[in-house]
Amino acid sequence: MNKELRVRTVLVGLIGLLLITSSSMYIAMRIGALPWPTLLVTVLSLIFLKKAKDSSIQEITVAHTMMSSGSMIAGALAFTIPGIWITNPNANFPIKSLIGLTISGAIGGIIYTILLKDKLLIKDKIEFPIGEAAYETLVNGFNKKTNKIAFISSFIFANIFAYIRDGIRKIPAVITIAPSTLKTPTLNLWLSPMALAIGALIGPIYSFTWLLASVLSNFIAIPILISSNVFPSLAYATRYMQNLGIGLMVGTGLFVVLKGFINIIKNIIKKEKNKLNISKNVIKYSLLGFLLIIIILIFTTELKIYQIILMLILMGITTYISGVLTGQTGINPMEIMGILTLLAISTIYIPTSFQAFTICAIVSVACGLVGDVTNDLKSGYLSKTNDKALIISETIGAIIGSIISIGVFLLLKKAYGGFNNEFLLTPQAHAVSAMINGLEFPTAFLIGVILAIVLSLFKLPTATLGLGVYLPIAMSFIIAIGALFNVILKKFNKDKSSKLIASGLLGGEGLAGVIIAILMIIG
Repeated sequence: MNKELRVRTVLVGLIGLLLITSSSMYIAMRIGALPWPTLLVTVLSLIFLKKAKDSSIQEITVAHTMMSSGSMIAGALAFTIPGIWITNPNANFPIKSLIGLTISGAIGGIIYTILLKDKLLIKDKIEFPIGEAAYETLVNGFNKKTNKIAFISSFIFANIFAYIRDGIRKIPAVITIAPSTLKTPTLNLWLSPMALAIGALIGPIYSFTWLLASVLSNFIAIPILISSNVFPSLAYATRYMQNLGIGLMVGTGLFVVLKGFINIIKNIIKKEKNKLNISKNVIKYSLLGFLLIIIILIFTTELKIYQIILMLILMGITTYISGVLTGQTGINPMEIMGILTLLAISTIYIPTSFQAFTICAIVSVACGLVGDVTNDLKSGYLSKTNDKALIISETIGAIIGSIISIGVFLLLKKAYGGFNNEFLLTPQAHAVSAMINGLEFPTAFLIGVILAIVLSLFKLPTATLGLGVYLPIAMSFIIAIGALFNVILKKFNKDKSSKLIASGLLGGEGLAGVIIAILMIIG
């Protein structure tokens, strides 16, 4: 383990952790989607360590595990906690509660990663395609000098572009293509390297589905329904369709969870004798970890001890489902796991608004961390990296990543004046807030949920349909353009550099958004 986890490994991991966690928070808040950071952290680790003395694939794997540990923690917070201020812009949610819930979720994620890793990776032999892709990148994907130049150049370009656009405002954030009418919204194009990258990374099917949903909603459904006097105004129609979009997103998550749960039950029935062999030391330290979580939450949040204990028991189920879903589909609906846990607890006791958001956020953090780290553990399993080194790396990254996430969260909130504005759209947090506080149009939401479940049976990309209906069309267009550029680039360049360019653009603008926020605060 000494050659896999050195002082330089930790230093490189912490530098990457700061960059990735900060940019992930910005990306999740601004777009409402957070692609896996695994490829980006793998590339960063290679840049820093590949030519270092006595470096190895195993050391690089340990470094990128630490780098990515804070990303999904940031995403989980961005997908849930803004809902507190969406519900009440003047809410006074204590910072100690934010710290307590984030650290507790991270500790829970670490514990359940340790408890579940052998079952997910060895006994169940789940694929984890994201982790396998990271391993392939380690072995083959960054040999060419042109790949390194492509990544670094795109990263620098995105930083400069975002600074000129948002920092000194010499480039408009959006270009108006067509003005609004009484029946249609303004048709804008958002100028964003990050959005281009999202389109390139999620691919043409999801990107064009996103755009199609936005066009159908804004320029076909709404005008027809206004003309038919079903909706009295454009504003009313837009809010109705947003509730439908939330339903599509939640319905997609519910379908994925239910399908995963059914598969898990089938596997349990087939493998009744396939029991986990967990050492007494692991059990002992896990119980101590759970006790620590209980103490932290009692002293920092409004949660009662029985709510905490029930949440920790349910967390075992949700983190396992998250691990299975991540390994089988590459999707981790962590905020849906938080909502489902909250609904289960609510059958026994109706929580206050702060308690509800706290429970949802803690479970989301834990599920996000398990999903992310199991990808890294899969890469480590393939590269024969020491498990202990990976777990230590994950623990350091998760705890420090939690602190970074909280700091960046508060920074962005202060710099951009809260949430639900042109800079921080936070669509997932709106969905969570709507589930907790009630919807303006519950019928539209229910239609969206049912539609998502039905369409998911036919393997249609309903999550991106929901995003297309919910988010502004300006974002949908630029994401589709990014996917189109990627398709064209791949025809002329078959060495996979297009993904590296996209990763550079994504990380570059995400980091720039945080730096600009700092500059705004210090004047």
